[in-house]
Amino acid sequence: MITTAHEQPLFSHVPGLCAGKQDIEVNQEIKVTETSPEKKTTPAERSFKVLAPRFVLRPDCVSSTYPAPSGSAPVETLAHVVLNDSRLPWERGFDTKPSRRQDAAADEDGKTRNQIPWLAVLTFEADELLLTPQQLKGDNERKSIFAATSRFASRDGVEQTGTLSVKLDLSDFVNLDKSQVVTPYESIDGESQPVGELVFIKPELFNHLFTKLDKNGRPAPGQTHCSVSRYQYLSHVRLISTEGMADAGEDDTATNREFSVVISHRTGPPGRTHPASLVSHLVSVEGVDEMSWPADPSKLVALPSLHSWTHTCLPEGSLKLDDTLMHLGQTQAMLRAPEASNFDIASTSPIIAETAKRLQDGYTLVRWHPITGETTAAFTRGPFVPKKVDPVFPRETLSNTGTSLEIFDKTLGMMDLTYSLAWQLGRTLALADQSFTTAIGRVRKEILQKSNDRTRRALMLPTETSVMERTHVIGRLDELVSQLAELPTTADVERASISMTPRWQRPPKPTGEAADHNVAAKAEDILEAELRHAAFRIGSSVDHKSPRIPDDDDPEYGPPYDEHNTAASADWMAVLNFVLDLLYLIKVPFHYLVTDKSHLPPESLRFFHIDPNWTEVLVDGALGLGNHIDSDGDRVRAAMKEAIMRYREHINPDLGYKPPVPTYGFLMRSAVVNEFPDLVVSTGPKVNPDRQPLIVRHEILSPGVLLVLMTEDPGMAKPEFLTFARPPQQQCFTAAQSLTRQEIRLAYKSMRSAADHEDHTLHDPITLPSWRRGDRYDDPDPAQRRPCPYVWGTTPEQDDLRILNVEHLAQHLYTTIKERTQESFEETTPTSTMFGIQLNEPGFQLRIKFPDAILPPPRA
Repeated sequence: MITTAHEQPLFSHVPGLCAGKQDIEVNQEIKVTETSPEKKTTPAERSFKVLAPRFVLRPDCVSSTYPAPSGSAPVETLAHVVLNDSRLPWERGFDTKPSRRQDAAADEDGKTRNQIPWLAVLTFEADELLLTPQQLKGDNERKSIFAATSRFASRDGVEQTGTLSVKLDLSDFVNLDKSQVVTPYESIDGESQPVGELVFIKPELFNHLFTKLDKNGRPAPGQTHCSVSRYQYLSHVRLISTEGMADAGEDDTATNREFSVVISHRTGPPGRTHPASLVSHLVSVEGVDEMSWPADPSKLVALPSLHSWTHTCLPEGSLKLDDTLMHLGQTQAMLRAPEASNFDIASTSPIIAETAKRLQDGYTLVRWHPITGETTAAFTRGPFVPKKVDPVFPRETLSNTGTSLEIFDKTLGMMDLTYSLAWQLGRTLALADQSFTTAIGRVRKEILQKSNDRTRRALMLPTETSVMERTHVIGRLDELVSQLAELPTTADVERASISMTPRWQRPPKPTGEAADHNVAAKAEDILEAELRHAAFRIGSSVDHKSPRIPDDDDPEYGPPYDEHNTAASADWMAVLNFVLDLLYLIKVPFHYLVTDKSHLPPESLRFFHIDPNWTEVLVDGALGLGNHIDSDGDRVRAAMKEAIMRYREHINPDLGYKPPVPTYGFLMRSAVVNEFPDLVVSTGPKVNPDRQPLIVRHEILSPGVLLVLMTEDPGMAKPEFLTFARPPQQQCFTAAQSLTRQEIRLAYKSMRSAADHEDHTLHDPITLPSWRRGDRYDDPDPAQRRPCPYVWGTTPEQDDLRILNVEHLAQHLYTTIKERTQESFEETTPTSTMFGIQLNEPGFQLRIKFPDAILPPPRA
């Protein structure tokens, strides 16, 4: 139907083999010889059973729900479930029976366009599902519905869950009191799950949920069995692009996924002045069409509930999603204390001015116990700072305890523990990771062994006091032959008056401290170079040993390992992965990222820069693990840091850019994150699509808190704006533009099914129909003879139904679209995709500009 950059709605995905018993017949023709023309046919028949969920779903089957569990939504909202399996709603072969095929919509050729699913989402108010104590426990007048179940006799008894379902052993699904309950199933054969849930619906409500309605929204006459035909329009499949989402990607490489969507057709109660508590259930409607209609008024109807959640229907005038996003954009700020701007930096008091600067730099006060034992206050902050910080620590900066990184503020007389705590955290995280601890120990050992051996050979080889290796002996053969050729002959010796005394003299060698100092200095220089080369060799790839790296004149190693090639050392892979996690702040606890809760208040959007000095000392603390030899300076750690820096400066020839490292980002704390965990975040416009990716981390850290890290500051990458959009598979569905107790207003959308047809008015509604409560299809005015799209209640005064007249609304929508868009709309019958697009609320995007960093960089 409609194809956009993010989604493509589809009709349905019916598996090749549906659940249940399947028969297969194979015919094989056998011809013995050419002289025997008779053919022998050997038929073979086999039966097998296809398994599929029936009463219980795996937890990973459900991708998302809307409204989110414990979330809220306006009264027009229709609850829905997004399933990870695009075939699940049709796996049980609902359209195999003649009665169901008759209900399904077909095109002009008789081909079924819609498949009736075996799943449906039903929404209830709490009192509609609440069982009485008599029904649960029983009394002297009537026994409990569950008297014959195993849980009734247990210590806990039978209780309703938080979503008002009843959890029972599957074996007890057929042991309910049949004088009080009717079920659409007769057996539970083939189920492997031990426990399931049932939801009990009052017969009056059940009759309106499973019946054919006429054009006035009343049950059609002449019905003897329940009808599920309306649910064929309430399930469809969507092909989604998951790029830019935090949670929807099935794996790291998949960017397109198919989801199935099951929508409710029942809204919340309109006209309420207070929030209404609702509960939605994903139920199985398999077998319902074989039940008698109307239901016995003295019996409840039990349906299997496969997933359920509670949510709230907001009263009129409540804050909506677009209002929430607008509030976030209007109140955006840099990450720091909200009262920081109230301090006077230009104050004449140096204490007030310095404190104001600290607060504006993102610092907070903490309790500190120095080594002397007393309790005092100190400053600290995390890696997220409100202003850009320049690197101040040299790459060779090393610390063995972290205390050397404490900075004393002479003006305030207080200590700044920022980098000391970062170093201690890096060491703590390293100690907690067993694989990293093991790997870095082996890497250190390998670097030391190789560098010491090469240093020893370099020192001893010129004096020829060591046993030379075969390669060195062979390498010096040319020199030996040349020296032999230069030896004087006997005649040369006789002609020359050469004294033989110098033959046995050698230049004096330095002795004492001078000799030791020269050797030690030379050894230190050689060892540092060999440590660097050993670290480079371990951190290299074995794929390409090429001379294209000008800084590396050693032919023994190739380009650095960058996760896109083959590593020379498996231990180095573990070390590098751990360091990259630290650079991406993946393992850093949240209270280190945000040091004070006032920095990130509820319903806020806060931007920040990443302090490169903080991440530098964080990595230094982790790499300092395992240093048991060098107490003054850890030269192995310095060599490993150079190897890591070599990796960070290397341009991958296939990608064309250096490994991305985050330097900027933002935190969002909002209920929007809970409602839409796959909130799409993007930047625009893209200046150069061949540059390194701008967004490198997009993750929900905790309920309601979203973290996004970027590789470049907005001033460098030059994106003009940041865009938040609702993900396609988490789009919400609404019954109407507006809904009150007396009126419903719709906006029929323009649609096209011709792929090559361009329509610039596609997003404009083709008509805006409205209905008043009490409007009838048999109105004397022909212009008002339209099917009623919504049923408020069983009587004009009640709002106890609140359901869409799905089938007649779909037909009226189809007829209207066909009349208005004949060229671009080629469908021959109403479809679930058409109906799903109509119910889909228009996507809302928040586009905001990045905040300006106008203040000078803070002190490190």
